[in-house]
Amino acid sequence: MTLREVLPAQPPADLIALDHDFADPRVDTVLRGLDPVEAAVANLWASRAGTWADAALDLGLTAADGERVRRKLHRLGDRHTARAMAAAEATR
Repeated sequence: MTLREVLPAQPPADLIALDHDFADPRVDTVLRGLDPVEAAVANLWASRAGTWADAALDLGLTAADGERVRRKLHRLGDRHTARAMAAAEATR
């Protein structure tokens, strides 16, 4: 028997919203680029210790889904940073 088999059922991933208030508005900007299921994985990962794969598996997804969300967040963060730097350069 595994831990996942004895844990109470998790709500569907698309019903879990990011429920954190972030002091840095850049975080909210990046997180808005996620769909509801991806946001649920990110929320679960951020709310406890564990890997991205663990968060995805706990929501009934695959470990690969967790890794995909991690990579997407990195891409979105990099894109936001690049756009912010370009905007700062344009105003100089």
